[in-house]
Amino acid sequence: AALVHPIEGKIENLVAKSWSLDESINDSGIGRLSVTFVKETTRPVPVAVEGNKESVVSNVEDLKKSFLENLAEKFNVDLSFVQSYEDALGKVTEAYDGGQAIADSAESFVDDAIGLATAPLAEFSLVISDLTATAASVIMAPAKLADGIRNAFSAVNNIFPTAASQFRALQTAFDFGDLDVDFDFTTPSGKQKKQNFDLINTAVKGIAMADAYGAAVNLEYVTVKDIEDVENIMQAQHEAIRNSDQTDPNIIGPLEDLHDVFFDFLRDTRVSTKKVITEDVDVYTPRTLAYALYHKEADTFYDSIAGLNNVDSYDLIQGQVQVLSS
Repeated sequence: AALVHPIEGKIENLVAKSWSLDESINDSGIGRLSVTFVKETTRPVPVAVEGNKESVVSNVEDLKKSFLENLAEKFNVDLSFVQSYEDALGKVTEAYDGGQAIADSAESFVDDAIGLATAPLAEFSLVISDLTATAASVIMAPAKLADGIRNAFSAVNNIFPTAASQFRALQTAFDFGDLDVDFDFTTPSGKQKKQNFDLINTAVKGIAMADAYGAAVNLEYVTVKDIEDVENIMQAQHEAIRNSDQTDPNIIGPLEDLHDVFFDFLRDTRVSTKKVITEDVDVYTPRTLAYALYHKEADTFYDSIAGLNNVDSYDLIQGQVQVLSS
């Protein structure tokens, strides 16, 4: 706590170790309170709370299942409508292309020193090639269409070497279908086309979001801002799907369940995640300052101190310096 001293002013990080009260009748009953304060010099390094990852992962699978079952149940092509088959085929192919777009964006989110996993990338290419080649055969078999979208996402998720690269790449599908060209959906054929497009759009966007939730529980949250950034991204996508007229009412329950358990996870993680604070320090390098603040954990934090202050790890820093704390 802080002690406001009549001469020294405000002194931070003090703890009262002992105290005594001395009363004397010779001094008209005046009592003298003596307190010994000790300055705390050891900064605790917070330990992250895991949160309920298993519950998030379970709800991820439940939401994906809901999207795919809804697609398999309600996707329908009436061949008596002109262009019905061609429209459906075009949208199915676009969905598979959406999986390819996630993979194509992946390289920009992966450290060159790590790279994408070669074998899974080759397997993904085969899966997408096969799905595209057989797209026409699933138009009249919605269950196979749902399986194809499931397989496309399963394959693409295997190519990422880190949760961070997976989380960022999946966001490229968050707006899938938003640029669809307007058409007349007041006619019977138009209504069917809209229903099929809505089913595929929400399935792709929803599964991408669900898998992003799954990746997010494995991200490294160094600061509270890291948590807030993920909160903002996932909340925005949740609301976009939740409030869309394309989203079937049957999806809302699983959608809300996953949202709630994930944000519970972030709440638990936030409890002990470090915050960025400003300290007034003498001359240090980020390495020596990290040792002074975190002792045995110094190697974990000196890069963060350097990054927060836009210096190299061996540069000298002093005065108002940003560091990580609980």
